[in-house]
Amino acid sequence: MSGFFFLRHGQTDMNIRHMMQGRVNTHLNETGRRQARKAAEFMRENGICPDEIYTSPLVRTIETAEEATGQKREVFKTEPLIVEMSFGIYEGTEVEKLHPDFYHDFFHDPVHCCMPDQAETYEDLLGRARTFYEKILRLGMSEDKTRLYVSHGAFLHALFIVVNEIPLEKMWDYPVDNASIMQLVEENGKYRLKLIFEGYGNRTGNVLEEE
Repeated sequence: MSGFFFLRHGQTDMNIRHMMQGRVNTHLNETGRRQARKAAEFMRENGICPDEIYTSPLVRTIETAEEATGQKREVFKTEPLIVEMSFGIYEGTEVEKLHPDFYHDFFHDPVHCCMPDQAETYEDLLGRARTFYEKILRLGMSEDKTRLYVSHGAFLHALFIVVNEIPLEKMWDYPVDNASIMQLVEENGKYRLKLIFEGYGNRTGNVLEEE
């Protein structure tokens, strides 16, 4: 199956602890590796065989790509535009320890969210997602090439609303769980992102059973 596919990295210990991970360079835990292997099974069963594999600069996406494709990281290409949102001084902070006003606005009122020092704003994130989307559109929907991009939760949420022309206030209404996969599809003359593999997390309710 040709086209553009987008995979969120597998679980890390910071995901379990509900921390603002951002650009902290964390590794997958064993559950995250199993999640990535389940994503690999889905891709094999559906004929998704990446010809080009892109990751963000962060190691959790590189490890996910290794597990999901069976390829060595030397063949991956780094795409800085798909790195995770920066949370500035809140990076590495447990969600329950965030200032209550920031917690509310970040997840429930992103339009009016005031980001902390050194962080990326929602406007910056959406601008980066639009730049990336324009970049892949210039590559074109090749009939004989499959491109896989391994990225992060906040960035993929942003890309989802940019492509599907959804208002920012609804950014967190759509699940993009660990190891979920989205595909860029064309419908009625327009492109949109479609979730094709739900992944694992509280939003979907999927639980990865022990192998």
